[in-house]
Amino acid sequence: MKNILVVSTVCLALLAQGAAAQYGGGRREGGGMGGYGRPEMEPAPPLPGAVMEGPPDSATARTALTLTDSQALKYAQAYAAFMAST
Repeated sequence: MKNILVVSTVCLALLAQGAAAQYGGGRREGGGMGGYGRPEMEPAPPLPGAVMEGPPDSATARTALTLTDSQALKYAQAYAAFMAST
């Protein structure tokens, strides 16, 4: 009889923990999955910084990267192929 009482007490304690975990434990206001009672959060503002809009065009790349004539020609071909494919 004593063993049944101990086993049933342990089972009840384990089941109560599982049920409390499903609700959220009651540690924060509202608990559970619904998020009731929590304040609405505003979205984060956009961070300042450089915005990349793709590779530089042939004229800009030639001066910025100091390309030779053959390199500039290859870059122009690669740039045209890239821009046509995207």
